[in-house]
Amino acid sequence: VSPMKILWLGWEDQHTPARVRAAGARLGLDVTIAQVADLQFVADSGSGRVGVMLGDLDVARCFDALAARTFYPHISEALTVVGLFHQAGKLVIDESLTDEGVTLSKMHDYLMLARAGVAVPRTWQMADLAAVERLAGELGYPLVLKGIHGSYGAHVHLVRDAAHLREVWARYQPGQLMAQEYLPAESDFRVICVGYRALPALVE
Repeated sequence: VSPMKILWLGWEDQHTPARVRAAGARLGLDVTIAQVADLQFVADSGSGRVGVMLGDLDVARCFDALAARTFYPHISEALTVVGLFHQAGKLVIDESLTDEGVTLSKMHDYLMLARAGVAVPRTWQMADLAAVERLAGELGYPLVLKGIHGSYGAHVHLVRDAAHLREVWARYQPGQLMAQEYLPAESDFRVICVGYRALPALVE
């Protein structure tokens, strides 16, 4: 029996590929690790080549499962691959990515949590700098400017004053940042969700 072939679409670092390959080997899985930049998106009806290719492989046909672990700044491309696997009846991890209307946005998450009655920091996503400056005047400094997308603390800025706010704001396109009240905390609490199951983790 051939081993299950898994495409791990993830970011590149020093440790993750080695750990994923080792885990796959222990489980008898054939794991291929790729970045979005390694893929070719082809829509050539003349030659009949339509799909997403990794070298000569049509990924949705040649792999049994997809573990999608990369998004920003290639959100639409990653979700395209997710959609192709789902349409082909293949396993996608995490399954929430295949749901209709899935949104990969921190602002979306804050909205859903707040609507469910979960206390969240006061947060606004606005494209107008003047509106953000008025908001900062109401909330007071320090203020957090945070990218709508990103992880591992990327695109998160602790803004100390109005001049610093304008400096950070100028580095981004309108609508790429949200403004959030600063909440001092000594611990970083995290909940990881896989397949709609909450796996609590505390990071001190």
